[in-house]
Amino acid sequence: MQKGANKIFFTAILTLFSIGIVSAIDLSLSGILRSFNQQDMALFLIFCISFVLMNFAFGKFFKDQKSIAGLLAGLIALGITYFANLSGLNYSLGNLIFKLGISGDILYPLLLLAAIGLFVYISAKGGTHLALLGIGILLIFLSTYVYEAEILIILGGAMIIIGGIISYIRFRKTEYHR
Repeated sequence: MQKGANKIFFTAILTLFSIGIVSAIDLSLSGILRSFNQQDMALFLIFCISFVLMNFAFGKFFKDQKSIAGLLAGLIALGITYFANLSGLNYSLGNLIFKLGISGDILYPLLLLAAIGLFVYISAKGGTHLALLGIGILLIFLSTYVYEAEILIILGGAMIIIGGIISYIRFRKTEYHR
């Protein structure tokens, strides 16, 4: 019984001393995303995309050896990212779009059309309920970057609720539920 009391006492003391440290750290999603600059994010995306593509290719080649495929893909993706970092290119999205000849005025309508196309694609492949759930979650995450965040949160929440209701109705009608 004495050991249990000592553990509780030391845990309480450690918790009291760590409150100041924990409250100084910004662990919100917006705080974490603000800590990355554009080049870090571009290098992270280069690593992720090259790893996924290499892992898929090596997974087809080494059918039964998934660990070898993952290790090789990780090493090659790390090398690709390292040499992309050494090249010293400017990886900002605005610079890339400007070099492609697209003005900033047309970017937002293109993003809107891409979002509508993604909604239609997800609706065709997985159903409207999955598209509503996904876009609702995306709207709530994007609300940190918008001045009138309440509108996006309410709209995203409504889409999640509607998508959840449709998912529940579809799940109730399936054979697995019965």
